[in-house]
Amino acid sequence: MAERNAMIDGHHALPISRQAQLAGMSRDSVYYVPQAVGAADLALLRRMDALYRKPGTSKKHLGHDVYPYLLRGLNINRANQVWALDTTYIPMAKCLST
Repeated sequence: MAERNAMIDGHHALPISRQAQLAGMSRDSVYYVPQAVGAADLALLRRMDALYRKPGTSKKHLGHDVYPYLLRGLNINRANQVWALDTTYIPMAKCLST
């Protein structure tokens, strides 16, 4: 990849996108510059992971009801026979009462 990347000339008459296409590489790989991650950056990333840890929404909690899976064993063979809903957990700063 480095050899093909070295063939790309930013001052050539052909656009970089066309040069990359002729070299058989993506245009993104021409512009990509790897960045080294230092120890301070890793420490900051670990701190952010600890602060913004996602709640264990898949873990069972004592006292919470466990509902049975009602579609188990059901032969679903036509459109609109069953419907599903995917509820995404979004943390809120405070709960608003109605």
